[in-house]
Amino acid sequence: MKGSWSSLAGARVVVRLAACAWLVCVLAACGGREQQEAERARRARQMRDVSRMLDAMEADTTPAATPPVSTAAPLLPPHPETAIAANDDPSMPLLAILAIAVAGGLVVPALATLAWRRRKRLSISRPNAPSDRPAATDPLPTSASVTHRDQVTLPPAWVYRGSSFDTPPIQVADDPVNLLVAPVAMAPLARTDHWDTCVRQARALPRQDADARLAHAENEVRATLDDADDRARPALLAQWTRVRLARIERFSGATRLFAMRELVAAIEGDPAAADPVAIDARIEAQLAWASWVRGDAAASRLAEAERLCAMLRGDDARCTALALRREGQIFLQRAELVRGRQALADMERAQACFDKAHALLPDAETALLVARTALHRARSLSPADAADACAHALIHAFLAEQETGCRAEALACRLDIQLVYAALAVDDHGHAGVTASLGRDLEAAGPLAPTARLALAEACLREGDPAKAAGLCESIWNDGGAQPRLLNLWRDACHRWSGIEGHDRAALARSLRLLAIARSTL
Repeated sequence: MKGSWSSLAGARVVVRLAACAWLVCVLAACGGREQQEAERARRARQMRDVSRMLDAMEADTTPAATPPVSTAAPLLPPHPETAIAANDDPSMPLLAILAIAVAGGLVVPALATLAWRRRKRLSISRPNAPSDRPAATDPLPTSASVTHRDQVTLPPAWVYRGSSFDTPPIQVADDPVNLLVAPVAMAPLARTDHWDTCVRQARALPRQDADARLAHAENEVRATLDDADDRARPALLAQWTRVRLARIERFSGATRLFAMRELVAAIEGDPAAADPVAIDARIEAQLAWASWVRGDAAASRLAEAERLCAMLRGDDARCTALALRREGQIFLQRAELVRGRQALADMERAQACFDKAHALLPDAETALLVARTALHRARSLSPADAADACAHALIHAFLAEQETGCRAEALACRLDIQLVYAALAVDDHGHAGVTASLGRDLEAAGPLAPTARLALAEACLREGDPAKAAGLCESIWNDGGAQPRLLNLWRDACHRWSGIEGHDRAALARSLRLLAIARSTL
């Protein structure tokens, strides 16, 4: 017998179910004797009542022919031939026949189906899948030859047919696309290294690498701060504040605000919080906090930063230069909260503060602030005044480029200035080559911050490479830099990309879908 063990077990279950159904039908037909006797008695009473009514009606219609019958005399019992016997119910054989027919109707098809399936199974030869149950003629297996093989059930072969309505696959939450960022090995930082350089490099790295690097740096600075003396504690407190602030910048929503409150409270409760170096770090934290809120909350943060600037002013030139730099940054953030002439007036005040700070302390960071502020002013001025502002910005961008740590940011600023120059020019003669050269220098400068990649994306779009510009915008958005300016540039890049003949439709569809997601989450 070649049937499998599972098929035989299933056949036995079917036979048992059919037998149980047959037995239930027979018991239903034979059972209920008391109910049947009560039903027969009720029917007999009804027949007697009907007979009495008929006799009474006949007596009323023929009074002369029929003598009066005494009402006190008992009625005659029913005739024995018309009485229904207790065991003479005509419905019993019908119920029994019906039960047998129903049971037979269940059992016969089940047995027939079982026989047909067994015949069909035996007719199909399966040489590669022998039965696990041994036949009666096979020799008994020994303990060494007994093996258990699992039955392999092959899944059905699904065939997917593509159509023109298919969309390319997309991963919403995934690692950011790194187009220009090369992986940087995280080497342990020594205590003598500049933590500002670590923060600047981390801001140009992808999200995961930057988080790991900043966490490593924060742990080392915190361990150094706990063991520091009173003389070295202010500088270490300022460095820990900046590293912690760089980590908080990557948070979002209420998590970032709660972390910012904890940071400000921790700094204010430190004994070294009144030192000028620590005050400068506190002002930087207040400015960052003001950039994440709007309205009265931002105004209150800027007011607190202005109060700290008054504390920072001192007799030496360094403290005065730091205070002027922070005041200029306060004016710049106030210009972002307003529009029109008031914003231009705040930017001019910021420009004056940065120029004074650069005259007192001519370093690369201050020169870069002067260049960026002049560039912002150039976008809001008339063409003649904008050209003078761009020239002022270009001079200070060249000065900032001489510092190795600020070279990439200075190149990005020069590229922005060149784009503004090209927009002000009547023709594009000579500007295309300068823009392309600055773009190549910026790509070769190493890992780029989001602001530098944004400038490079504008240059690529101007030079006729919208696919690369869209990829740069996507990488900035993956690093958490979604801004209206970025989304508008991304939209223009996708629009020009779609007009190129023979473009990659799948890549363009993916970029458009990510752009829609970025706009919905802004």
